[in-house]
This record gives sequence, C-alpha cells and structure tokens, in this order.
Amino acid sequence: MHRKNSFKTVLIIVSMVSLFVLLSSSYPIKTETQDDTFNSKKEDENGFLDESIITVTYPMCSLGNEIYIILSSQIYGFSNDGRQLVYRYARQEWGGTAAMTGFNNFLYILQNNRLHKFNPRESTYTVLGGPVWAPPFSITAYGNFLYIIQNSRLHKVDPVTGAYSVLGRPEWAGPTCMTTVGNYLFVIQNSRIHRVDPNTGAYSVVGSPEWGGFATMTSIDSNLYVFENYRLHKVNSATGAYTVLCDNFRGPDISITSIQGMLFLYMNPCLYFVNKDNGFSGTAGYCFRN
Repeated sequence: MHRKNSFKTVLIIVSMVSLFVLLSSSYPIKTETQDDTFNSKKEDENGFLDESIITVTYPMCSLGNEIYIILSSQIYGFSNDGRQLVYRYARQEWGGTAAMTGFNNFLYILQNNRLHKFNPRESTYTVLGGPVWAPPFSITAYGNFLYIIQNSRLHKVDPVTGAYSVLGRPEWAGPTCMTTVGNYLFVIQNSRIHRVDPNTGAYSVVGSPEWGGFATMTSIDSNLYVFENYRLHKVNSATGAYTVLCDNFRGPDISITSIQGMLFLYMNPCLYFVNKDNGFSGTAGYCFRN
C-alpha cells in the first residue's frame, strides 16, 4: 500500500512538471528585475541601450598633468596625451563608484555612500565624514570647496574635513551631472542646463530643455561639452546654443573629461582624443586589451 501511494505521488509530480514546462513554452515567464540604475542595461527595439538608465560606470577626471579613470574597481592614471599608462592602484576597492573629481593634488571619490580623499602619489586615502552620500549624485570642485548634488540638494563641502552646508532648496532630484565655467557651476538636471551660483545655490536655466537622456559633461574655456543621446555636443555656456561635434561613439559606457584645453573620451576599451572644435579625430590613446 505504501509503495502504491509513493508511485502515485511520483506520477502526480511528474505530471505537474510536464504541465509547467508546456505552459512555460507557450507563455513567457515574467521575472522581476532589480531596479538598479547604476548597473542595469536594457536595449531598445533597435538594439541600442536605453540611455535613460545608462550611467557613468567609468568615472573619469583630470588632476594636474594626468587623467584618472576607475575601471574594474581599480584606479588608473594616464599622461596628458592619453597615450601612456603612468599610474595604477591595483587594489580593487572602488567597485560601485559613481562619481569622482580632482582637486588640489587629490582625487575625491564618492563610493559606498562615503567621500574618499585619495592621494595618487602615495596610494593612500582617508574617509571624510560619515556614510551620508547615497547615490545618485554628482561632484565637482570650484574655488576652495567641493560641490556635491545628492538627495535633491546641492552641498558645499569642505575638502579637508568633509563638513558641508546645503545651498538653496531641494530641487535637484534624479540623475545629474556637473562642471564649472568661470564663476559658476553648471548642472544638467530634468533635461535642462542650469547656471548655479556657488555661494547661494541660486540658478538660471540656460537654453531649452533638450537634454532628456543621461548626460555626462565637462568644460573647456567658456564652452560646455556634453555627451548625450550618443552625441558629443559643444554648448555655449551663456546661451545654451550648441553644435554636434560627433556621433561616432555608440558604446554604453561613455565618460569625458578635459585637461589643459584638450578633450578626452573613454569608450571601453580605449581612451580617445577628441578635437574640441571639430569633433572626433579618430585618434585612440591607451587601450586596455583582454
């Protein structure tokens, strides 16, 4: 009797599995995906990545005569022509990094909710303040301070202690990117370019709301350089008028920075020099090889 019941149980289980497989082949199983805008990538119907969730997975900035970038949780430094690898911090401590800037011989790195002050000459770092910098965020430096946008607020941060004050109202929700031109901060948020007073947080909108996709930005002289919608734009910081310099870069993870009047763009696995007036030069600098 016990064996018969066991045999019936096995038949029932096999039948249920067979039915599940049959139904699965007819109706796709809907699975939950993690809502993680810092790691997830989805393609549209044309095979391009949905830029609304593309983020800078390779933070890049300039410091002194060198270009720095974080790749595979490590920090790399390049010569100012982008051709020579001159520095590597091999310890893989920077996974999940979302923002970085260079200031006064240090790299300031936002990672794991903390602000790190990194000395590339000695390969050491200190943590400034507490774990208060949850993403999304952006960072730049101006004058004697760092500026961080996080939790919809613009923060003016002491680069020695990490102490900060909040400027203006909580108006900076969602993804942002930030740079400086002259005496102002420039922030892209909510499809608009904003010119921001670094002392008060007061701002004005420059140009029209044309920057709906995820953007990354740097500056040279009085111009902004914005990579958005797979195009590199040269933008007049006073009027918002722009020209498209190139649309050759179709990779999902694009970073840009400027150094000594030159513009560089990283698209895995190469660092590219880009003519700041005429666009893509086709000149590749250092390339990482598998």
